[in-house]
Amino acid sequence: MKLKNSIAVITINKDCSKDLVKTIRSVDNQYLRPNMHLIVAKKIDNTLVKKFKKKYRKFIIGKDNSLFNAMNIGLKNTWKYNIIFLNSGDIFLDNKSIFNIKKKIKINKSCLVFKTILQFRNICYYPKKTFFYKDDYLAHPSFIRPPVSLNSNKIYFNENKKISADSEWIKKNIKLFNFKKIDIPITKHFLGGQSSNPTLSTLIMRLKESFISFIKELIKFFLKIFLGQKEFYNVIFFFKFIKK
Repeated sequence: MKLKNSIAVITINKDCSKDLVKTIRSVDNQYLRPNMHLIVAKKIDNTLVKKFKKKYRKFIIGKDNSLFNAMNIGLKNTWKYNIIFLNSGDIFLDNKSIFNIKKKIKINKSCLVFKTILQFRNICYYPKKTFFYKDDYLAHPSFIRPPVSLNSNKIYFNENKKISADSEWIKKNIKLFNFKKIDIPITKHFLGGQSSNPTLSTLIMRLKESFISFIKELIKFFLKIFLGQKEFYNVIFFFKFIKK
């Protein structure tokens, strides 16, 4: 069993080597490296694997059949650790992020919720304190889950839920371990992908969840069309984030 403050970074990559390299370099630039950096990917060029091979890095390639299946593969291989998902394209805010995480892990046994900064092109969105301390702050790249039992079914994503599996997993772990919010940012998530963009696919997925979820996604869908992507993000995050 690993030490209680050991940490694993899990990175899921679909098909973008450029984003993956950005995330890997962010991990490698840390003042205090993770105990494990696990990369689960559909396909990775062998030259990239060789270039970024490290003692603490492990690659699992071609084993997953969906995003959340890949995330579950990551969880099955890191159950001994405190874990954080830093998916392809996301980065740590600075080179002391893991150091700051480990300091807080030593004095907390629950899930930890740090701040995530969102960025679109040259615009950054910083969570307001009032929003950060609300219960609905579920920024995945800054959520740390403590070690668990390998046989606990409660630790895995529901692969049938698609988009909502993210928030459901976080809420499930908070219920299991409780949580502590820490008012410092440690990661940056870049907007523009399916996780932040309303699309026809997300509309279909939300309709399967509930009618209310579908209506909310439909409003966002038309806002993005009429406003354009830049102003869409400004409207969506106006009340929740401070733009700097």
